[in-house]
Amino acid sequence: MSMKIYQGSESFPVNARPVLTIGNFDGVHLGHQQLLGALVERAKELDRPAAVYTFEPAPRRVLQPESCPPRILSIARKLALLEEIGVQQVILEAFTLDLGSKSAAWFADEVIGRRLHPAEMVVGYDFRYGHKRSGDVNTLRAQFPELPVSAVTH
Repeated sequence: MSMKIYQGSESFPVNARPVLTIGNFDGVHLGHQQLLGALVERAKELDRPAAVYTFEPAPRRVLQPESCPPRILSIARKLALLEEIGVQQVILEAFTLDLGSKSAAWFADEVIGRRLHPAEMVVGYDFRYGHKRSGDVNTLRAQFPELPVSAVTH
């Protein structure tokens, strides 16, 4: 089975109900591999697809281009590594200044809740989202008390 790639969250099927993680994942380093391994394992346990929501370009390239480090991996190589790990679905969101200006509450409600509608989430211990990275695992859990969210530590 090959990995399915969706161009933007609006194209993602709302009935997919994946186990979801969100992040840039440039480099797919050991910490990322641990998180993605936990995602894939949990998805298998629940018989749900393992999905990664990521951005192209990376948010920092849009928000702070003067201080953005060079890319570690090409998008093609990143996608290949995600597939090797066992990710079944990738949502590639075009990161824009408009998206970067959205509040954490808007992002959680619109993107996570309405568009991606996960069965469960697995995120990193330092997971942040929304304008100025104002949302974290605790604000996500507060906004969706019925959604199981686990945070993977090193």
